Amino acid sequence: MQTQEPFIDTMFRGLVAIKDNINVEGLRCAWGSKLYLDRIWPADELPVARLRAQGAVILGKANVSEFTLAAAMSTRLHSARTEIRRIRR
Repeated sequence: MQTQEPFIDTMFRGLVAIKDNINVEGLRCAWGSKLYLDRIWPADELPVARLRAQGAVILGKANVSEFTLAAAMSTRLHSARTEIRRIRR
C-alpha cells in the first residue's frame, strides 16, 4: 500500500501567513481595524491548529480590509505592503 505525504509538505513546504481575521496564539488579531489592535489571542483557531499539527511554520499575519468587509487591501492600520516588509526584515 502506498503512503501519502502530508498535504503541508507537498503544497507549502510548511511556511504560511495567516489572514488577520484568524486567531493565532500569541499574535494580534486586529481584523484590519485599530479597534482591535491590542488583542493578543491565547490559543490557535482550528485551521491554524490543524496547519501546525501538519508541521506548518506561521510566518506572521496577512493584511485584510477593515473587518474583512471590503475588497480593498489598504486600511487605516497599514498599506498592502506593510506586512511583507515586516517579514523580510
